[in-house]
Amino acid sequence: MTQEASVFNTETFRDFLYHLINSTHRPILLILDRASYHKAHDLESFLIRWQAYLKLTFLPPYSPELNPVERVWRITRRRVTHNRYFPKIEDLREALINQFAQWEYPNETLKILCASI
Repeated sequence: MTQEASVFNTETFRDFLYHLINSTHRPILLILDRASYHKAHDLESFLIRWQAYLKLTFLPPYSPELNPVERVWRITRRRVTHNRYFPKIEDLREALINQFAQWEYPNETLKILCASI
């Protein structure tokens, strides 16, 4: 699931979490890096309120090799942006959205990317 934001901070992360909670009716386990906005004090009351639906688990510091999204980004760059010129930012945005649509549902590529962790 994706959601666009012009900045990444505690507020946009909370908006994303709320969007995620409203998009499913099952409990959610998120595996996150230790970005400051993932661990902000301002999230405490939100996380307490939604603790029955949402659990955050943090990767060890400095461990991008354990983060499946890093592998997804690597293959996305290879497939979409590597050695390509985009005359307008909207062209880049559209290309990325088209690729992300392929990641929205389980598929063989994602299974392989995440299985080797």
